[in-house]
Amino acid sequence: MDFMLATGIECSAPMIAAGRRDQLVLTNHVERFAEDFDLVVDFGIRYLRYGVPFHLVARDPDHLDWDWTDAVFEAMQERGIEPIADLLHFGVPDDLSGFGDPRLQGRYVAFASAFAERYPWVRWYTPVNEPYITAHFSAGLGWWNERQVSDAAFVRALVNVARCAVV
Repeated sequence: MDFMLATGIECSAPMIAAGRRDQLVLTNHVERFAEDFDLVVDFGIRYLRYGVPFHLVARDPDHLDWDWTDAVFEAMQERGIEPIADLLHFGVPDDLSGFGDPRLQGRYVAFASAFAERYPWVRWYTPVNEPYITAHFSAGLGWWNERQVSDAAFVRALVNVARCAVV
């Protein structure tokens, strides 16, 4: 491949003040994904960086809920859109305290493995979106998720997201 023109759907999902999160909901993409994908096709874009909502799919620690994600990836496949699956985009399931939570790596590995098995036709991945920013904004500056401000919290978060990126 000599050149790839790609775009993405905004899918950030960090927990911020007042318990708010999720750009997929705020932009109505959750309900209008088919229309959004039609626009991607109309623009002639074949590759789409797409955040799989880890915080929703893995909201239950004992069960992965693929219902919405199945519909989304089927709609992409029908339109000939090649996803670049973004598996960890600033948010974690609500039962995890944040990126420094020691349970993160196990939950993420189960989620990422199940995703790859479920969608074997997906060829491109972003395992962890912006690992440094993820850790820094969550546990260094305290803006997201665990909202901690300390060197120790930042290092815990950074180590966890790095482990998620390389598993």
